[in-house]
Amino acid sequence: MVSLPHSQERSDEESGLGSGPTQVAETGATGVNSWWDEALAGKNRLVYAQFMLEEKDFRRKADEAFDDLKKRLLALGDEHGFDVEGESGKLEVIFEEPEAKFVISPNTPVREIWISALSTSFKLGWNEARNAFVQEKTGEDLYTIMSRVVSQQLGEEVKV
Repeated sequence: MVSLPHSQERSDEESGLGSGPTQVAETGATGVNSWWDEALAGKNRLVYAQFMLEEKDFRRKADEAFDDLKKRLLALGDEHGFDVEGESGKLEVIFEEPEAKFVISPNTPVREIWISALSTSFKLGWNEARNAFVQEKTGEDLYTIMSRVVSQQLGEEVKV
């Protein structure tokens, strides 16, 4: 076993050090921790990349979500007096009274849907278990967030 500060112990195989204590002596304990931290950081990046949707999959899921959201918002807009415009892969929800504009757009490089509404930014990533775009911090999906912000803007409860 290789002894590391803070009572962390790892075998030579776990640490990736081929010569165990000899290499610890050569690099010092700080060198081992730096190497281990870098290795873990690298593993975390690989895990993150593994769960990130491929670009084509993200675009397909985002397009499906946008098409469905646009249909729902158009029906609500007719009923509650707001406009919905969609072009270039984004949606805009435009209110006259009180005046406001919500923007919903895909951010392909980070595989998220971003919503700008009521002076707030919401970032939703794909949640495979729920088969939906979800804001990680609150657990709300696209339709729940849109229902909430449209309701707040209108001053009455609506369900998107």
